[in-house]
Amino acid sequence: MLNCRRLDESKGRFLFDCGLDDFTGSGTIKAIPHDDVLGRLKLSVKLPAQKYTFTPHGIRTTLPVVPVSSCPPPYILERSSSDAPWSQWYLMILGCEHVDHPGGLLGRICYIPPSAAGVEYLHCGYMYILPKPNRGTRFPRLFPLSPATIERCRNVIQIKTVYISHPERTAARSKNARDEPHETINLMLRKATRDALRAQGYKAELRGPDEGHPTTHWLTLSNDDCTISIEYQHMLEEGWLLRIGADVKMSRRALDTGEDVEADPSSVRWKDSNPWYSSLSTKEVSFTLAGKKLALKLGFDWAALSHYFLRVEVVEVVEVVEMEEATPAVMLEWEVDEDHRYFRNQRRSRRARRHGRAPETPVVADLGADDNAHPGAPESDDIASQPEMQSGERTNGVD
Repeated sequence: MLNCRRLDESKGRFLFDCGLDDFTGSGTIKAIPHDDVLGRLKLSVKLPAQKYTFTPHGIRTTLPVVPVSSCPPPYILERSSSDAPWSQWYLMILGCEHVDHPGGLLGRICYIPPSAAGVEYLHCGYMYILPKPNRGTRFPRLFPLSPATIERCRNVIQIKTVYISHPERTAARSKNARDEPHETINLMLRKATRDALRAQGYKAELRGPDEGHPTTHWLTLSNDDCTISIEYQHMLEEGWLLRIGADVKMSRRALDTGEDVEADPSSVRWKDSNPWYSSLSTKEVSFTLAGKKLALKLGFDWAALSHYFLRVEVVEVVEVVEMEEATPAVMLEWEVDEDHRYFRNQRRSRRARRHGRAPETPVVADLGADDNAHPGAPESDDIASQPEMQSGERTNGVD
C-alpha cells in the first residue's frame, strides 16, 4: 500500500532548502549530460535544456514529469491513499542516475496543484510504503526509474513549466534559531574567558572531537602548581534533546615526593530541549588536594545553532589557620594565672622585708612605659612605623 504525503513547508522543508546532512550517501548519485537524458527518455516532444529563471512568482523552470498513478499496478493504487488528489502527484524526472542502476534515471516525488492563472507551483512530498520494503526506507522521496519503467511510461510523460517558491527567504529572517534542531554540538572558549583564566595563571587548551570521539571535547587548565582536565561529552536525540556531561579531574605535584597526586574525579550533567535556552545553569565542583582547595564553576552560553560558549571559572579557596578562640574558659584560666603570679610576688616581698632585703621588683612590660627603661627594646620610631591594627581589620585572611 502506498500513501503520498506533502512535506510541511512551514517547518522549512523546501525543495532546495538543504543542509549538509541531506547529502549523506549522495556519493551513489551521479549527474548525466542533457543529451544522455534525451536519449534515455526518447520523447516525441522537445525537452529544452535546464534553465532557471527568477520571476515575481518564484523560480520558473521546465521539467519532465510522470504521473504517479501511471507507475504502480492498478491493484496497488486502489488500496493506496494521499492527502491530495492522485492527479496532482508526479515523479519529477531528474538528470541523474544511481550508480547501482546505470542506464536509468531518478524520479523525485512531488505534487503540482492546478492553477487557474497558469502559475503551477512545485511542492515536495514523500511516500509512505506498507509493509516496510526489504530494501531502502519506508519513507522514500527518490525512486529509480529503470529503462523498462521509462519505456512503459513514455506515453504519459509530460513537459511541465512549474514555479518553485522561496518562502524560506522571509521565514529565515523571522524564525528564531533557538527553535531549530541542532545538527551537532561545537564548544568554544571566549577570548574574555581565556584572558580571565590567564590572569589567574592558568593556560587554557580546548580540543575538539576527533574521528574516534565525534561527540567529545577536552579542556585542560594548567599552571605551575596543578592541572585540571575536563572532558565534555554530548548526546543529541534527533536534534531536539541535548544532554551534556562533564568529567572533571585535578592533579597536583606533591612537594615531598615530586610526584603527581590526583584527587577523586567529579562529574556534572546538563539537559536541554528545543526551544533551546540562552544559557545552561552553572554547576560547581570542588577539590581539596595536598593542602590546596579549588572550586570550579562550569556552564554554557548559546552562541549559534549547534554552537555553545563554555563558561569556566576557577575559585581558589584560601586555607584558614584557626586561632585559639578567646572563650570564657580561656579568659578564666588566664585570670587565675595572673592571680597566682600576684600572690606569689606578694609573698616574696614579705619574706624579703623580714630578712632585711630590698624587695624584688617584677619586670612588667607596660605598653605605655618609656622605651629607654628596657635596654634592647626597639626605638619608638620603629614601633610607630608598624601598622596599627584597627577594629574589624583582616589579617592573614582571618576576620
